[in-house]
Amino acid sequence: MATVKRLQERVKVEAQGLFASHTGDVYARVCASEDKAFTYWEVFAAAPTEANFNALPTASLLINTADGTRKIKTGATTWVDITAS
Repeated sequence: MATVKRLQERVKVEAQGLFASHTGDVYARVCASEDKAFTYWEVFAAAPTEANFNALPTASLLINTADGTRKIKTGATTWVDITAS
């Protein structure tokens, strides 16, 4: 049987300069499991270049606010498009 761990939004995150290569605003929601074993980010940015966001942990989401496309990080520098089905 699986053990369910709640995800909790981390209220205060100081990461100024983390995405310095991106031009424009970056909006981020950071969630971590209650045992802190798993963390992921949901990042919203206009026309983001994936390489500028490689500091994010695997399983993080990158949402393009200009056109609504979404990508998920599957490796250190690998982003995969999420398509609607």
